[in-house]
Amino acid sequence: MRHNSRMIFTVRDPVMIIDRNSVERMLQTSNHIFVCICRVCRSIRVQFTAEASFARETDGVIFISRVTAYFHSEPYVITEGQPLDMNRVLTSFNAQVDGFNARGSSFVLENIRRFVMSILPYRPLVGSSYIASPKWLKTKRCAVNVKNNDHECFKWAVVSCLYEPKTHKDELYNYLPYKNTLNFDGIRFQSSIQRSCQK
Repeated sequence: MRHNSRMIFTVRDPVMIIDRNSVERMLQTSNHIFVCICRVCRSIRVQFTAEASFARETDGVIFISRVTAYFHSEPYVITEGQPLDMNRVLTSFNAQVDGFNARGSSFVLENIRRFVMSILPYRPLVGSSYIASPKWLKTKRCAVNVKNNDHECFKWAVVSCLYEPKTHKDELYNYLPYKNTLNFDGIRFQSSIQRSCQK
C-alpha cells in the first residue's frame, strides 16, 4: 500500500435505497477496515460525504418536488488506540439534515443516493530521530540538522541555535556539553509543534 495514495470507498446503488439505518450499519462494519489500515499506516484521516435526496408534495399529491443536498463530516483522525466514534459521525449528519429541514422548506429525507468515505494516511507533525536534509537545502547552508539518534530533535534544534559551533554544526558532540543548560521539564519527546509552542 502506498502511503501517499488516497483511498475512497463509495456506496452507490441506484436500485437500492440507502437509508439512515444502512449508513449506520456500514459505519459500524467499517471500523474493522479502519483498524486494518491503521496497522499499515499507523494513523489515518477519514472524512464522510453524503448526497441525499429530499422530496415534498406540492399541490396535494399531484406533483412531487425533489432536491439534492450534500452533507459532509469534519475529518476524523483514527489510530489503533483511538477508534472512530460512530455516534459523533451520526450526530453530525443528523444535525445537518435537521438544519436543512429547519429552513422551512418542508422537504423530507427520501434516501441517500451516495455515501463516500475518504481515507488518507495521516502523519502528524512531530519531532523524531534524525532524518537527513535534502541536498538542495544542505548546499544552501541555511539550516542546521543535528545528527542525533534519540527522539530529542526539538532539544537539539534549540541548543544548536543558542550554542553555534564554528565547524561541524550538524554533529551532536558539539552540543553535548550544553545538554542540561536549558530547562526542558514538562516537554515530552517526541514533541509536537503545538505542545512545544505552549512551553
